[in-house]
Amino acid sequence: MKKVRAFPKTAAIGSMAILVAVLGGCEEDGASSQEQSSAVSTNDTQAQTQSQSEGAVAVASSANVTVRLTAERDGDSTSMHPGDRLEIALRGNPTTGYEWDIASFDRSILAEGNHEYVPDTSSSNPLVGAGGTFIFRFTAVASGRTPLTLIYHRSWETVPPLDTFAADVVVQ
Repeated sequence: MKKVRAFPKTAAIGSMAILVAVLGGCEEDGASSQEQSSAVSTNDTQAQTQSQSEGAVAVASSANVTVRLTAERDGDSTSMHPGDRLEIALRGNPTTGYEWDIASFDRSILAEGNHEYVPDTSSSNPLVGAGGTFIFRFTAVASGRTPLTLIYHRSWETVPPLDTFAADVVVQ
């Protein structure tokens, strides 16, 4: 008769600890818009969230920082260091024909990264026509100051955009 080896309890506990650590980093859908308006994370597994009223100042010694801005931070100024990353997340619905696009920024101060649209998913089957989030990523490449403007528009229309997002980015 072949002896069957039982799954050790320590392996099960270790697996559960990993699962808790991974899930512990996930945000709940119910987080307030102020908490989501400026999330700052470093390459070391630390994460800080600061409310809009605290000014959203990102501080990191040697690790590069990712600063996340949302619509609640429209018109604000944010400070970064060369090598830091900037992520802008704005709500939208491309099924209406509207999309967020970059209107202007100084390419000698910020390098444009990838863009993506993430549809809202409340279940495994997303609703047709439901909105989502447009995400734009940049990397600070040199010291300086640049206004960064995004517009929410229909590319084929010649009217002013439906919405705009602007931030003053200072790289020190």
